[in-house]
Amino acid sequence: MYFAENENVTFSTDSGKIELYSKSIEQAGFDPLPKYTAHEEPSEGYYRLIYGRTPQHTFGRTSIIRSY
Repeated sequence: MYFAENENVTFSTDSGKIELYSKSIEQAGFDPLPKYTAHEEPSEGYYRLIYGRTPQHTFGRTSIIRSY
């Protein structure tokens, strides 16, 4: 999302701005500023698999580079 310079932009929040601390979320009973929660460490001999896709594999076809 891009905004032009000096464009008057408002968001659908109580303040009309980006809110890092949300009073409306706090009033709903949730943490208004979420805190980091560490994940459980894997057992010895195991590891955590972190999987992600790159845009060239997700949104199009894979490029193959060959050197001859």
